[in-house]
Amino acid sequence: MDPSRVETEQMELVGVTHVGDAMTFWAQNVDDEDLVEAIGRALSVKCDIAPKVEGKPSTQKIYAARFSEDQFWYRCIVQQQTEDKFHVFYVDYGNSETVAGSVLVELPDELQSAPLAKKYRFWGFHPPSDQDAAHLQQGKAFLQDLINGKKLRLRKKSVCFDGTVLVQAFQGNLNVGEEVLKMQFARFSVPAGQESPRSPPAAAAAPQDTPPLWSLLPMDRPGQGDSAAACLPKLRPTLTEQAPQVCREKSTATILLPANSLKKQVEQELLEESDQLREELKWLQKGVQSGVEDNQKLQEEKSFLQQKVQDLGAQLRKQVEQELLEETTLRQELKKLQKGCRVEWRIIRNFRRRRASCSREFKTWAHSYGKWSRNYWKRLH
Repeated sequence: MDPSRVETEQMELVGVTHVGDAMTFWAQNVDDEDLVEAIGRALSVKCDIAPKVEGKPSTQKIYAARFSEDQFWYRCIVQQQTEDKFHVFYVDYGNSETVAGSVLVELPDELQSAPLAKKYRFWGFHPPSDQDAAHLQQGKAFLQDLINGKKLRLRKKSVCFDGTVLVQAFQGNLNVGEEVLKMQFARFSVPAGQESPRSPPAAAAAPQDTPPLWSLLPMDRPGQGDSAAACLPKLRPTLTEQAPQVCREKSTATILLPANSLKKQVEQELLEESDQLREELKWLQKGVQSGVEDNQKLQEEKSFLQQKVQDLGAQLRKQVEQELLEETTLRQELKKLQKGCRVEWRIIRNFRRRRASCSREFKTWAHSYGKWSRNYWKRLH
């Protein structure tokens, strides 16, 4: 049996609907597209007349909520309730948001089927211990631009206890995990003897007679993000009648094409998408490098400004000390002047007292002299 065919049969083709971080994403199997549309049609019919959720909702039950960005109904589970607000998780897409109780309704038993989106994580990937919040957000944005809303081929490695599937992911001939490692948004660590994530699958070089892995139905529908993050894409309508006219025409034309022509067309589209992805990856790498350079410049400017602030602070302290010294000197001189003024004032006051005393004595003497003079002239005459 052809080894490449065995490897191909072990691969799974999915469409990415939501990116959680640089290592985690949610995706739907392309074989479930008909089921996604059927559930969407049922929700659009039943949810408008469905009863509202009353009391405390069950965390084990599936409900429906109206998504805030496109106002369509989607299946969800309630993770947390705060007063009249509910934090819900959209089980068919992987994103979450907080909604009001007025847009949360009950679902009948026929819509309580298993979620269509699975949680995937790159096998052997771990977050670097030195990552900060900004770097984590950059990693999430990088992976989102790389795979969100696109088709991936996944090679399953194992399953965690919480249901997360550990995989190796490939977009065309591109190893997605390897690109994440190149940008240092994660580190790779597996037990000794395990294979490296950098080894491409045999399906990437499968012969021409190998059946294609993709479905005949297109999966170019972008995924959705948390409504709290403005940079994340929205949920897109899953119903055929809700999709834009150009998408419906594309879908109809695809179904009418012969099988061989469709195969060649999809293969060509996949190759073009792979080339486009490489160009986007180069652009992202340049953007990240530019961001690193800008960050270095900002750090240099920050250091320069800190040094400038320290110098200005030292100058200010020196100037304040000098002014305090001058103020102390002026106070001492003022005290001396005040003391001198008090001495001079006492001298002037004593002088005035003596002058007044002399004036009184002079008046007394003048009066006595005048009296003596008059008596003297009287005796002469």
